[in-house]
Amino acid sequence: MHDQPDGPALLEAARTLLESDVVPLLPEEKQPEARRIAHAMRIAGAHGLDGDEAARAELADLVAVLRAPPPPEGMAGAALERALNDLSWRLAMRIRAGQYDPGRSGHAAAHAHLLATVRRRRRAAGDAVDAGADGA
Repeated sequence: MHDQPDGPALLEAARTLLESDVVPLLPEEKQPEARRIAHAMRIAGAHGLDGDEAARAELADLVAVLRAPPPPEGMAGAALERALNDLSWRLAMRIRAGQYDPGRSGHAAAHAHLLATVRRRRRAAGDAVDAGADGA
């Protein structure tokens, strides 16, 4: 049987071809636009590789911080996104209410979750992340 490349692999191959073979042929004023498209393709490919795994990791962190009941096993796609959005909203409301202010129980866990989430999202967006910076 012939193995077919998955979506992220195809996107990466197209991005590489765009950057190496197409961009240099474009007029100079169009090259930055093409590079932005290639960057967007890289981000989309990274999200495809992470997909539900990244969302599940963030959801697990939120469940621990909020001490919420765990979601059903195997949750994926839109249901996973809804659960993630719901728990993110709950965390935001609790932060807004001062529940995780410095010195309060749960502050360290909430801070660690938020920092890890920002780092994960910055990596997915292709930003350089200083692993030693805690943002505090």
